[in-house]
Amino acid sequence: MKTGKLVLAYLLLGAVGLVDPALSASARPFPPEYQAIQANGAKLTITMTESDEASQLGRTVDGYSVLFDAATGNYVYAVKNAQGDLVVSKMAASDPAARSDAEKAFVAKLAKNLAFSKAQAAAISAGKFGSKFTKSGVSPMKGSKPFNLFPRGFPSKGQNLKHLVICVDYADLAWTIDMTNMTNYYNQAGYQGPIPDQQGGSFRDWYKASSYNQLTIDTTVVGPYHLVNKRAYYSATWNPKATPNPYGPGLLVLEACAAAYAAGVDFSQFDNDHNGWVDTIGIVFAGYSAQGSDPYGQVEIMSSLHCYKQTPPIYNGGKVCAFYMIAELRRNQGKLPESISAAVHEFGHGLWLWDYPLGYWSEMHLGPYAGGWGDIPTDMDAYCKEKLGWSRPKVLNTTGTGKRLRPVSSYNEYFRIDTLSGPGEYFLLENRQQTGYDRFLPGHGLMIYHIAGETSDPLIQPYIRFERANNDPHTYPSEAAAPGVPFPGPTNVTSISDNHVEADCNLRDLNGAKAGIAITHIAENGGVITFDFIKTAPPNTEQFCTLATVDTGALKSGSHANTHASNNRCFIITAAKVGTQYTIMSRP
Repeated sequence: MKTGKLVLAYLLLGAVGLVDPALSASARPFPPEYQAIQANGAKLTITMTESDEASQLGRTVDGYSVLFDAATGNYVYAVKNAQGDLVVSKMAASDPAARSDAEKAFVAKLAKNLAFSKAQAAAISAGKFGSKFTKSGVSPMKGSKPFNLFPRGFPSKGQNLKHLVICVDYADLAWTIDMTNMTNYYNQAGYQGPIPDQQGGSFRDWYKASSYNQLTIDTTVVGPYHLVNKRAYYSATWNPKATPNPYGPGLLVLEACAAAYAAGVDFSQFDNDHNGWVDTIGIVFAGYSAQGSDPYGQVEIMSSLHCYKQTPPIYNGGKVCAFYMIAELRRNQGKLPESISAAVHEFGHGLWLWDYPLGYWSEMHLGPYAGGWGDIPTDMDAYCKEKLGWSRPKVLNTTGTGKRLRPVSSYNEYFRIDTLSGPGEYFLLENRQQTGYDRFLPGHGLMIYHIAGETSDPLIQPYIRFERANNDPHTYPSEAAAPGVPFPGPTNVTSISDNHVEADCNLRDLNGAKAGIAITHIAENGGVITFDFIKTAPPNTEQFCTLATVDTGALKSGSHANTHASNNRCFIITAAKVGTQYTIMSRP
């Protein structure tokens, strides 16, 4: 992310000769309210409830949409082009009290709360765009494959897996937090930290609870070790008054690992799956982060040395590749330790998770800020839990009444509904209640996620979005609209189907095809969700089954051949016409 210079969705870092310059990263989204620094040094308060490091869309405090313009180093007012896409204007944004007469005249002609077009939102959700905005909209980062630089992460399941965290300070900035507190931060059951009811447990507590006891992590915290150079030498800062070092974070990691090894740390014990690679390492750097609005702060990221091209650093026989970085201190003033949500989120990238555009409903997006400024993590969303193997959603494929879901904060209960598009597109259902780690969510009820483009390739980010009871069109619903996203919600929306005409509240696939599915009689009582599921034959659709060994065959609409065969293949023809003959080719 960024506070003045160019913002990249995926940082390009490295160290010449040791770390490939194309080291890549994914950063924790910035807080909902963020102090950006313009090119002239002026501060601009941006409400970031509709922004992450991929899209860079924010709003001024009075509701005008802003985008970052890399050409000028400013956040500027966003406008719509002829295609309806959101693009940069030439007017730099200011807080209301600091606007010139010319700026006031400019904003007087603008509509507030402008959002990305559906095409832009879909592309951002699919991970296709970087942060460069042009006159024609958002341009892709050419050749970008963000996670091809993460060949080795951390196992998603296992008991008492070992995790190494290295603490460091700089020649000009000393470490301050007591190291016993850092160990408790990662490991202590029921850890609260200095803010009562905000931290909500340790790093270990969160992963144990969210994984339903399938991932427990024992963290060894070492240091602080003293880096040779000053902070600016290692920082990939976006402060327009400072010169960022794109190789700095890579150099910091190499120096931190070398110091830990020299101090006697045995890296081999942190290779949990015994594949020769040290599993994701945590780096905690002294001071504040860029996410905490420190213009000189290092950014909190998950990244890796570009180690698939060359020999990576090796300690005790373990090759070092993936790491994440978080700050020692919270926000940008005081001496409170960084929130647990920072470590939880960045470590999540080490489990091959992306920044999914789900707002407060996912710890892998704005969930860290649901309780304030990153003070407490929310639970992981249904898609992440399925992807990590923590849940096995029950597939709904026949009509049935009285379906029941208890809160995911306590029960591993999920449903899945497949579409006609194939196994890569489906809906996930879960019950989110304001309890446990979800206690600061903006709403409660049945959440319905729409997944498309899912593959086994972790380099490909799927389309993921939730269907909204209130049909809110924004990529990330505002704080006012967010409580109306779950079903039945404040407006008591008790049904959704593929016959619904609402753009953001229906069960059609992305091509608009109907699978004959509906969820009705949605009710919420005592935190438990119940509903009926209806599955009928899709309109204008016929299904044919034939033996896999048959080369050709002619089947008339409505007929079914060889459905008893153990090795059969089925074909679905949409918009089939009765009386029309179709030839189906089947090859063994």
